[in-house]
Amino acid sequence: MKCEWNEKTGELAFSSERLEGILEPIISGDRGDSVSHLLRNFAHKSTGTLVSPDEVSYGPCRAGLLSLFKVLARGSYLTELRVVPPAMETILSSPTNRVQGFLAAGHVCTVMGYAEYEPLARRYGAPIVVTGFEPLDILHGVLMCVQQLEDGRAEVENQYARSVRREGNAPARGMISDVFEVIPRKWRGVGEIADSGLALTEAYRALDAESRFGVADVSVDEPEECVSGLVLQGVLKPDGCAAFGDTCTPESPLGATMVSSEGACAAYYRYRRLASTA
Repeated sequence: MKCEWNEKTGELAFSSERLEGILEPIISGDRGDSVSHLLRNFAHKSTGTLVSPDEVSYGPCRAGLLSLFKVLARGSYLTELRVVPPAMETILSSPTNRVQGFLAAGHVCTVMGYAEYEPLARRYGAPIVVTGFEPLDILHGVLMCVQQLEDGRAEVENQYARSVRREGNAPARGMISDVFEVIPRKWRGVGEIADSGLALTEAYRALDAESRFGVADVSVDEPEECVSGLVLQGVLKPDGCAAFGDTCTPESPLGATMVSSEGACAAYYRYRRLASTA
């Protein structure tokens, strides 16, 4: 059955049978996952919220704005999208910086390319290797980065060539620029970094949950004992924090690096038993 979006009324025209037959089982389901939660909010409360943490979500987010938001027209969108290069420059330009090289996330670069990393490598003398996520990819990326350091080189190299091109995905980047604009963004444990976030453009401002529900000024202070910012910047190792493994664990995290399963503190906590036997 064909559905048509009405720009004037902000509604998608389709039969109640289609709504009940397709959306209702998901909306009323008891799965408890993020998809059912989002659909339930969008359909019934007009407070639906979709959160996407990183650049790889830009493309799917745009698709969500132009499809999911049209199906469930009263939804709103709370974005915490981040732009990585400004954060990298903040680390590299710090007087206390100890980071000598980076493995750039291959999934991000698949969309965004890696040309914007090249000035950073030249300016700060730090090798950057675009790397995939398989174990051999990561090992190869580390090897390529170390080889650059030993050779005295500072370039952007592409280990993940089977997926990444220097220019990225041009159509996807065009979609992103249509929906999002660059803004300052606060990073947990680090503070605000200029031009490091993305917000909805004026054309999509009606879907912006921050302005719609007046939460733009809401902030959460970091616990005083949390030093995740130093961990993120490579100044301190996770086990050098007094709260590590005590008041800060994956079950009760204090900072970003323990909250995320991919964070340095979470990894140290999970695998520290192996380090003691090595």
